[in-house]
Amino acid sequence: MNMEDFFIIHDKVLEKFSKYIQEKELSISRESLQYNRRWIYKDNSPIEEFNFGEKEEKINLDKDDKKILDELVNDSRKKIVELSEKTKISVDMITYRIKKMEQQGIIKGYKCLWNASKLGFTTCKAFVFFKDITEERKKEFINYCKNIDNSVNIVITFAAWDLEIMFETKDYEEYFRIMDDVKEKFNDVIKFYESVLITSEPKQVFAK
Repeated sequence: MNMEDFFIIHDKVLEKFSKYIQEKELSISRESLQYNRRWIYKDNSPIEEFNFGEKEEKINLDKDDKKILDELVNDSRKKIVELSEKTKISVDMITYRIKKMEQQGIIKGYKCLWNASKLGFTTCKAFVFFKDITEERKKEFINYCKNIDNSVNIVITFAAWDLEIMFETKDYEEYFRIMDDVKEKFNDVIKFYESVLITSEPKQVFAK
């Protein structure tokens, strides 16, 4: 979705529901860092990071690549034969194009939609507001947070807040213990943070 598409939807929503909206904020994700869930393994598994955002080089896709990606976005487990039926592209060509997009970094990985609550875990997101922040200190902050086993993604934003961190923890107390530790370690650059409980993980689409 580009900005024009976003604001078309934005205007339609306001047209119908503006009287129910007290205030609104716009948040643009500049960079999204996705991590593997190390809290599941508890075996010192290495951190695997998927990076999406403004630092990525733009790659132009043709219509057939877009057709394939549109199908994979909705269900990345679709069989090649099913993709061929849906897109009207041959099986061999789909296999070739998927491998090429993986090599180019257009397809960086396949992620399942996770429901941490089924394992008794809660999902919380911290919206961090910085003060007196430098690029070097921000890198230290991100590196520290990504090494916390319970962190699953970090998003650098253009918004009222500066950065978002999502955690999956045993309970709210563990989440606040983690954030208290983070705030203490980086009290020179953290003005304050706000918290939100995530009841389900929304499907995310990352497009260049």
